[in-house]
Amino acid sequence: MLSYNKTLGNDHSLEVMAGQEITSNVNYSSYNYSPQYDKVHRIVGFPQVPQGTDMSHSPSLWLGGTGKYESKMSSFFCQCHLFLC
Repeated sequence: MLSYNKTLGNDHSLEVMAGQEITSNVNYSSYNYSPQYDKVHRIVGFPQVPQGTDMSHSPSLWLGGTGKYESKMSSFFCQCHLFLC
């Protein structure tokens, strides 16, 4: 923050203040979807896939993932006053 004061002549004064603020925030998240639910035991799970199954074309992206959210903010301000004495 910067501040400036100046007297102009015998009956005027000037005050100026200026500054800035910069913030940054990063959040990470993850989620999981379980396609099977056992109501009796109240547990979730995934179906057993037979050995040798080609999983390269399975919709595994539907079952979960991660995320990253980044937020940045910058603000500036200036205040000026002229006083007549």
